[in-house]
Amino acid sequence: MFGGVCLSEICVPDLVIYLSCAVGQLKERLEKRAEDGRPDNNPKAIHRRLVTFKQNIMPLVQYYQERKLIVT
Repeated sequence: MFGGVCLSEICVPDLVIYLSCAVGQLKERLEKRAEDGRPDNNPKAIHRRLVTFKQNIMPLVQYYQERKLIVT
């Protein structure tokens, strides 16, 4: 069960691709997009996105790592 949803009812993947990137590099890229006219990529919004990612996605990454399905 994850977030109240039984993952096996959604699908059972053969593998999960996880693309990792250093937080500093992510921030740099998002800040660059702000320079190119993306006002939603301000430092506060970037921080909020990274916190949301850590809270919502990292538990899924751990779940699939435990099942040896993660490919990086």
